[in-house]
Amino acid sequence: MSELDFLRNVLGLQQEDLLAEALTVCKIKNVPKGYKLFDTGENPTQICLLVNGVFRGFFLDADGNEITDCLVITPGYPLMPDSNLNVSSSLTIEALTNSLVFTLPISDFLLLAQRHAAIQSLYQKMMLYSWGYHHQLKVMMYQYSAAERYRWFLRYYPNVLDQISHKYVASFLNMTPVTLSKLINATSASCSTSDLLDLFCFPDIKSDF
Repeated sequence: MSELDFLRNVLGLQQEDLLAEALTVCKIKNVPKGYKLFDTGENPTQICLLVNGVFRGFFLDADGNEITDCLVITPGYPLMPDSNLNVSSSLTIEALTNSLVFTLPISDFLLLAQRHAAIQSLYQKMMLYSWGYHHQLKVMMYQYSAAERYRWFLRYYPNVLDQISHKYVASFLNMTPVTLSKLINATSASCSTSDLLDLFCFPDIKSDF
């Protein structure tokens, strides 16, 4: 996929003057498995959005264990550690597969946002989606069983279980690797709450402009 295809077909940006400006400063990069886009405490200098692949954001608990805070697989979704672009990274963002990433210097992004309402709208939408995603994750971790969380993961992260280490999945779903292994090997994982699977559906990121 080219930078122009990503801007038009994934982000939904169609204004020719905006596209021309963006294409002078953006780039799609190959990112190998294990590569860290941002380290905890680092000051980000680029906007990074997923083109394809699987990324996780993680932090360390008091005992030094890695806690997977989020998994990103949806094209166009941000790979940023925080919605505030002016703070030090609160997470480490790591590629779990060989991936493609759309990059744009933050300084150029801010200039584009000043000139084009479509960029402002897109940024606001990304922040709302991120807030909704993390809110629903928090609700699910506290209110639903391990089996229900596993069912949700299978629906909204199709085929990811075969692509990444199960220890990351277990950490993300707030369960032990042993519990996850039992769920994987079970004939079926019962889910008593049908609404669970509709908590968050990863809506289209495309701009309305």
